[in-house]
Amino acid sequence: ESAISNVAEQNIRVGDELTLVCPFYMVSAKYNWQKDGVPIAYGPPDTVNVDAGRISVNASSNGWLLLHIDPVRLEDAGKYLCVVDISFGPPFQLSKKVRVLTEEEQVTTTRDMGTAYLETTSLVYLSTSQTETLLYPSTDVNSSSPRSSASRVFRSYGLFIGIIFIHFHQALFM
Repeated sequence: ESAISNVAEQNIRVGDELTLVCPFYMVSAKYNWQKDGVPIAYGPPDTVNVDAGRISVNASSNGWLLLHIDPVRLEDAGKYLCVVDISFGPPFQLSKKVRVLTEEEQVTTTRDMGTAYLETTSLVYLSTSQTETLLYPSTDVNSSSPRSSASRVFRSYGLFIGIIFIHFHQALFM
């Protein structure tokens, strides 16, 4: 799986292929890619890659300078900077922060996002008669929220029973 992006921050999984894009390149220009201020690839006249087994640089057909890292490791996380030195002006620079996720972080992120979604959008409908419906916000009973699912359910059913009791009481004494 490959990720190509030009945003300021990018998340990538361990083991995936990462492609960082520098959208400015001239054949006659000198370039360098840095990670956390340390050069990892530079050229011309010769192209030098610090970790030639996993890191490569090439120009795309549309004139962009591409840095490929495959496979991505945890230590690839950091701030990447592309610098293209041109003879007629200041160098072009583009930086990107890369965050490398482990499988555990991905599962946790997904679960937390799912829980947040359920907590903010889920509604429970309790019907007390054919004409009345009690509506209250709820969370996923199976969530790992710090609030107790059992107490939420108890409070909900307690309210439901209280409404039924009021209706029953009104029917008896009217």
